[in-house]
Amino acid sequence: IDVGTLKGLQNITWTGREYVAVGNNGTIITSPDAIHWTSQTSGTTNQLNSIVLAGNQYVAVGSNGIILTSPLDTTTAVEHVSVTRPAMTSLRISTDGTIVRAVLPRQFIGKNAAFSICTIEGKSVKNIQNIAGETFVCDATHWANGVYVLSAQCNGERVSKVFAVIRPAVF
Repeated sequence: IDVGTLKGLQNITWTGREYVAVGNNGTIITSPDAIHWTSQTSGTTNQLNSIVLAGNQYVAVGSNGIILTSPLDTTTAVEHVSVTRPAMTSLRISTDGTIVRAVLPRQFIGKNAAFSICTIEGKSVKNIQNIAGETFVCDATHWANGVYVLSAQCNGERVSKVFAVIRPAVF
C-alpha cells in the first residue's frame, strides 16, 4: 500500500481478527497486524467515511449517501445498499453510549436541516426536522446496544454516517 493511500484513510475498525480501514476513492484495505495491508475491491469511487462491524457484516458509509455491506467472512463481496444525491462535506458524530452528538456539515448550517436515525436494519429510531444550529444532541439512554445510521438532509443533499451505541453491562 502506498503512502498516498494511507494519507487518504478516514476510519479504521478492529474486528477481533483483522483491521479494516476505509477512505478516499472507495479505498478499503485490510490487515491482520496493522503493518501488512491488502487492498480490497469496493466497487465505488465515493469517499468512504466510516466502517463498523455489525453482527456478521461490515457496514461502511460514505459520500453521496452510499452505504456498503460485506459479510464478515469476505471483504470482496460488497453490496451497495443505498445511494442518494451528493453531499459536499462530512457529518461528525460522537457518542458516549447515552448521548449522541452530531455536528452538521458546513453547507447545512442555518438552513433547517433534518436528521434521521435508524438501526442498521432500517428501523426508524429518531427523526428531527428544522435543525438550524450547528450541533444536534439526542438522548440515547433507552436505545439498545447496536449499530445505527444517522443521516442529515438539507436542500436535496444528504450525508450519512454509521455509529455504534455500546454501554457496558451492569452486574
